[in-house]
Amino acid sequence: LALNRLEDPEIRVATLIDMVLAKGDQAHQLFLDCLRNLCFAFPALEPIVTGLQTGVQADVAIPRPGAQTGGPVSAEGEHFVDRHRAELIQRVSMVDGVLDMLCGTVLDNEQYQSIRAERSNPEKMRKLYELMPSWNRVCKDRLYQALKAKHTFLIEELEGK
Repeated sequence: LALNRLEDPEIRVATLIDMVLAKGDQAHQLFLDCLRNLCFAFPALEPIVTGLQTGVQADVAIPRPGAQTGGPVSAEGEHFVDRHRAELIQRVSMVDGVLDMLCGTVLDNEQYQSIRAERSNPEKMRKLYELMPSWNRVCKDRLYQALKAKHTFLIEELEGK
């Protein structure tokens, strides 16, 4: 109830974290596990999770709903996965690992199986891109995060372009 009375989201999150930490190590670990799961959908939470894991205070602003945060969208509004479509189709080599990360959140089981049935990685990526016109920004962000997790160096190279 005390959290519901707080209107400022940053103060609400800071108070929640303080309350959880005061409950002991088991509550702290459970809270970290929940936050780690949320990081996939809300990458801006990663500095908070890192701070809670290491004990270092994370000096980050809590993103407000609807706020634009830095990341995979360019200043022109084009998403990373749209901007680098051709390179990603040709260069992503572990498509199955990316699909595993998307299954259940972005892809349903039928879509997942259909893409996996393709013979080569470029064919799998093309099939994945066939679904993208129906995706919103959150889905594209999840693909970006999955690619970043499985192909860190490729994504860093493309981000430098």
